[in-house]
Amino acid sequence: MLAETSKVKDKEVPVPEEVEASVEMEEDNKKRHLNVVFIGHVDAGKSTTGGQILFLSGQVDDRTIQKYEKEAKDKSRESW
Repeated sequence: MLAETSKVKDKEVPVPEEVEASVEMEEDNKKRHLNVVFIGHVDAGKSTTGGQILFLSGQVDDRTIQKYEKEAKDKSRESW
């Protein structure tokens, strides 16, 4: 019984072309990571710049932005 199992493990099974293509597409769609450090004085716009980069690159959706705008308005901090 053990010998039959090892024969099955060693047998090569051809991979369908569809599976190979989907694996290649997944590898192409992977995003590169980027670490960014913002250095500057207080109130120099570091957070604003970082937030704009996230928003413009599509990492933060409009709904989240609207939620934070409403929260800021409720706390009278719209200009922040």
